[in-house]
Amino acid sequence: IPSMLVVLGAIIVLMSQAEAGSLSDVDNKVTGGAEVKPGEVPFLVSLKINTPGKQFRCGGSIIDDRHIITAAHCVYRSIAVGVKLGCHKISKCKRWLEIDRYWIHHKYIDDQVPLVNDIAILRMKDLINFTDLIK
Repeated sequence: IPSMLVVLGAIIVLMSQAEAGSLSDVDNKVTGGAEVKPGEVPFLVSLKINTPGKQFRCGGSIIDDRHIITAAHCVYRSIAVGVKLGCHKISKCKRWLEIDRYWIHHKYIDDQVPLVNDIAILRMKDLINFTDLIK
């Protein structure tokens, strides 16, 4: 459990520094990173966020078979969130999975600079099926 807390802490720090990407961003790279090989980051997911008048993408990480961690600014004011798992090329992965609920840190303030408490937990509608590409 202590090692899981270290990993979770690292994810929180990384996610708080993440920026949302547009739908036109290159889909074979982690934002600000380098190209990855298929299966190299099986815990990462792509989120498609719909808000009133805007659609964008964010990243997230699988916590367990039902939950994903992401940045609060990604889902704040969202009206729909789709999730893709195990995809190397987002454009070739056709199926969007649904979430049924999310929680944003109670001290998160939208548009605060710098972003503070920028963390959210998503609960998937269905259990995540783990494979070699999804862990």
